[in-house]
This record gives sequence, C-alpha cells and structure tokens, in this order.
Amino acid sequence: MKNHVVVLLLLFGMTGMTVNAKERQFRLTAKVVSSNSKDVVTGSSTHHHNAYGDYDSARSHTSVDYGTITIVTAEIGDRIYKFSGKWMLNPGEYPASIDGGRIWLRFKDKKGKQKEEKFRIVSVAAKPAEPAAQPSPQP
Repeated sequence: MKNHVVVLLLLFGMTGMTVNAKERQFRLTAKVVSSNSKDVVTGSSTHHHNAYGDYDSARSHTSVDYGTITIVTAEIGDRIYKFSGKWMLNPGEYPASIDGGRIWLRFKDKKGKQKEEKFRIVSVAAKPAEPAAQPSPQP
C-alpha cells in the first residue's frame, strides 16, 4: 500500500512539473544594433568613526561605489529598445521574447552553449520613418 502511495505521489509531482513548466516562446526577432558598457555610480557611503570606533563627525569619510552596466540597442518590430543586462552582444539578429519590463534573448555564449537571458528594458521609442523616395525628374 505504501509503495502505491509513493508511486502516485511521484506521478502527480511529475505531471505537475510538466503542467507548471512554462516554455518561453521566442516569436520576435531583435536586431541588435549596438552594445556598450559604461561605469556608473551605484551608491555611496559616509563613515563618521575614528580609529577607535567612536563617532567623530570631524573625521568623516565618504566613498563612492561604481559598477559597470551594459546597454544594448535593438530594433524589434517598429520600435527601438534600449535594455540593460550583464551580456555584451555582437550586432546581429537574435530570437526574442518580451515579458512585461523584461526582454529575453536567446544566443550562444563564447563556448557555443545556448543561453536564454533576460534584460531590463530601459527605454522604448518609435523607429524613425524612412525618407520617401524622391521621384526622378522628367526630361
């Protein structure tokens, strides 16, 4: 009887995993135009203690913390997206999925391993209109 209960629990657990598993759909194409990194201020802290650990406002010390962020610019449909993440991407086309304020991209890392990574959307703008072709002058 105990074996049957364990088997049933395992079966229910396995079917629950397949039902709950969300397969991300990459139905969009992101045409990456540029990828840049820059150092930015991520915070600061001020210390008011002397060498003995006592509060001493005359000996305050402020330090600024820096971090590196990556900004990727890509065209998706009729819009230009700027998004940040931990990956620098080469210009090209990547399968993409947009989920709220995040963009997921599928790409291969330096070792050729398939990756799916999320990026935080920083801005969205309409793609500039293409200039209309000028008619050729009639003789």
